[in-house]
Amino acid sequence: MAARPGGSISFAAPTSYYFGGHRFEPSTGLLVSGGVEQRLRPKTAAVLAMLLARDGELVTKADLVDGVWDGSTGDESLAVCVAELRRALGEHPQDARCIATLHRRGYRIITPVATAPHHLDDPSMQPVGRERELAELAEWWARACTGTRVFGFVAGEAGSGKSALVHGFLGRLRAGAHFALGEGRCVDGVGGEPYLPFLDAFAAVCHGPNGARFREILWETAPNWLLLLPGLVRSDAVAELRLRAAEPSPARMLREAADALDAMSAVAPVLLVVEDVHAGDPASLELLAHLAQRPTSARLLVLASYRPDGERGRVHRLGEVVGALSALRRCELLELAPLDAAAVALLLAARVPAGVPSTGLVDEVLARTEGNALFVTALIDRLVADGLMPDGAGVLHTAVPVDRVEIPVEARRVIAGTVARLDPADRELLTIAAAAGIEFGVDEVVAGLAAFANGSRVEVVPDPDAVARELMRLAEQTGLLAEVEPTAQRDGSLGMRFRFTHGLERDALHEGLRGARRVAVHRAIGDLLEAAAVQRLRVPSRSST
Repeated sequence: MAARPGGSISFAAPTSYYFGGHRFEPSTGLLVSGGVEQRLRPKTAAVLAMLLARDGELVTKADLVDGVWDGSTGDESLAVCVAELRRALGEHPQDARCIATLHRRGYRIITPVATAPHHLDDPSMQPVGRERELAELAEWWARACTGTRVFGFVAGEAGSGKSALVHGFLGRLRAGAHFALGEGRCVDGVGGEPYLPFLDAFAAVCHGPNGARFREILWETAPNWLLLLPGLVRSDAVAELRLRAAEPSPARMLREAADALDAMSAVAPVLLVVEDVHAGDPASLELLAHLAQRPTSARLLVLASYRPDGERGRVHRLGEVVGALSALRRCELLELAPLDAAAVALLLAARVPAGVPSTGLVDEVLARTEGNALFVTALIDRLVADGLMPDGAGVLHTAVPVDRVEIPVEARRVIAGTVARLDPADRELLTIAAAAGIEFGVDEVVAGLAAFANGSRVEVVPDPDAVARELMRLAEQTGLLAEVEPTAQRDGSLGMRFRFTHGLERDALHEGLRGARRVAVHRAIGDLLEAAAVQRLRVPSRSST
């Protein structure tokens, strides 16, 4: 069988095809439809394999006869095989859903063909309280489908619901129009593989609908990228591909990826999802910036999610890239706000439909979680497990006070990841601050630090100004703290105060203070507060003199 340059002869044969709700294994002839297995006759299986390999293109009768029978039979044998396929697929020639007949010419597949199973996000599983954000993502996609390349960043702290929002959006799209989807996720960029999320995304696109055409596009326009995608190209074609690929360089890799995506978007709208770009490798960030600033039109949406605090405290270009693209109006930015009271009430009602959440319960959940989507969901699940139920009037009440509920496992994992990224000295400072409560003054932390240091038999007298500067730095770099209104001191000066952003994070840090040191720190902070209270009673304020 003759093959087009870059055609099926150059690419590895897939182990399975997925089309129209069916799965087909070309090597065994197994066809699985709705869980029912059928074993096709070898010639019938070979016909189906040829049609699927050409993925929507016309396959002439002559090509099928040559490819399956080596030209040694007539159209009658082919017609028998096609009829067998229609019966196996449960369709009629006049109501074709998978195989269309082109009169006197041949046949073609008319349903999207993939070579790997795709996880289908359930369109009914939508993030609560995010309708405005989902509508904005839909508007970005509508613009991209008209030929305007769109780069959208979804920003939010750990647990804010970035992934839930993106996958809720994908669930709605998958129930609609045809498009090419590639998904990738960044891992720690320090020493990570260059372009990793984009390699994963390109691989997904090449295994999805129109995958055969997209593989050809990579062969024609991005050979260096295709060399980095093992399993797509046959081993006997790698040498030919290397001849097509010039010596790779950063500039060439950028240009090849951009050219390939432009060409792919001419076949179908392309949606690339790149999650956690705060952990992205430098090469991937350079590619993001290059693609966003490319002047050509393309039916392309690149949707990237990141944590605003993810790049802080490390040498990372993400902040620069987002800032520069925003200034040039080359990107869209969607920042996820905390869930509000209405969303929390909806989540409570969904978990216990028989009850009505009181305003007090909603406020308590919000106070402990500050509206972090993951924390809210995990805390509600914990409350339900501990006995959240309606009373006689149908109002939900808890078996355990919300502020005493054990930190849920899911929230603990997220917090542990955040805390693990801190330097030991910063972790120690925040642990002492947590002992002072969810809101605290610098003087309380100074007292706690002195007691903590004495516990290690190191004579240290913390400098209040230095402690204040460190707390301000941590508030800026980690998002774990926020500065609040200062308090007036007896001498007329202002005492700086801070507050933990999330009560659950404060609780988790406080758990890290144990044993004798915990007792000493609490005693020191308590003594300070008691002395301050006594002083207020004994000394009249300046305003009264």
